[in-house]
Amino acid sequence: MAECTIKVMCRFRPLNKSEVARGDSYIPKFQGDDCVTITGKPYYFDRVFQSNTTQEQFYNAVAQKIVKDVLDGYNGTIFAYGQTSSGKTHTMEGVLHDPDMMGVIPRIVQDIFNYIYSMDENLEFHIKGKPYYFDRVFQSNTTQEQFYNAVAQKIVKDVLDGYNGTIFAYGQTSSGKTHTMEGVLHDPDMMGVIPRIVQDIFNYIYSMDENLEFHIKVRPLLELQLKPLRR
Repeated sequence: MAECTIKVMCRFRPLNKSEVARGDSYIPKFQGDDCVTITGKPYYFDRVFQSNTTQEQFYNAVAQKIVKDVLDGYNGTIFAYGQTSSGKTHTMEGVLHDPDMMGVIPRIVQDIFNYIYSMDENLEFHIKGKPYYFDRVFQSNTTQEQFYNAVAQKIVKDVLDGYNGTIFAYGQTSSGKTHTMEGVLHDPDMMGVIPRIVQDIFNYIYSMDENLEFHIKVRPLLELQLKPLRR
C-alpha cells in the first residue's frame, strides 16, 4: 500500500532584496509544524515550512516518500501552486547541478536513477512519457477571444444566474498565465480573461431594468458574485 495520501504543504520564502529595500515587514508567525498565523488569523496545513528551510529538507519531507511510492508501482503527483514570485520555480527547479540549491524535480530524477543503478544488472528499465488528456486543449494560435468564449463565457453566465464561479490559471513561470488572464488592457483583440469578464458583467448590468440595484463583490481566485437587489 502507498505511504502517501493527498497532503497540502505551505512553504514561505524570505523577503527578497526589493522588499527589504522598501522596508517591508515579515508578517507570518509560526506555531508548530502545521500552523501559520497571518495578521492574527491561523491557517492550518499538513506541514508548514519556514523561510529558512533548505531545499534538501523540503524535498525529504515532501517528495521523497512519493518517489518511493512511484518506485513501488503507485502513481504520484507533486505540484506547486502560488502567485508570481512566491517561490514555485525555486522550490521545483532550483539551481541545477548544485547539490544544495537544486529543487524537487532534479532531486526526483536523481533518486530514480540512483534506484535504477542500485538494481540487479539483469533488470531492464523503461522510462517513458505518456499522453495527457484535458477537457480542452488550445493551440498556440488560439486568440484571446476564442479562449475566453470557450472557457470563461459560460462561467460568467452562470455567475449572472446566481451561481458561484471560479477561474484560475496554473503554470510555471513564463508559461503565459498573465497573458491569458490579463492580456493587454483596453485592446479588444489582446485583452485577457479578467477584463473580458468585467466587460461582460457590466454589459449585462447596463442591459437590465434601471430599477435594479447590483452589488458586485470580487473574491480571491477571480470568484465573482453578482447579486441583484430590488430597491
